[in-house]
Amino acid sequence: MHYLQFPILGKYSINESISVEAGPVFGYLLFVKYEATLTSEGLRERIDVTDSFKPIDIALGMGVSFKLKSKLFFGLRYNFGHTEINDKDFNSSKLQSNIFQASEGYFF
Repeated sequence: MHYLQFPILGKYSINESISVEAGPVFGYLLFVKYEATLTSEGLRERIDVTDSFKPIDIALGMGVSFKLKSKLFFGLRYNFGHTEINDKDFNSSKLQSNIFQASEGYFF
């Protein structure tokens, strides 16, 4: 599943090195590919199943980031899915996106 995400997060600095963040994350579904075995010989093919999922996803993002004195930073975030993303015709189960993210960067 490939989403374009738009996080709107508030950030609170605990000290110069550590900060926490939280807020809503809005996602727009770009495409979904499913790899399936199609023959008894084991031939596999990627099938586009994008139409079986809802285009909008809403989640709650929560995370923590660490800034080093060298201006490097590292972050961890988890997005808790709030909306049902699958179309009932595709799967009778209720599916939600839950995403773990890791980041690193440099302040300049």
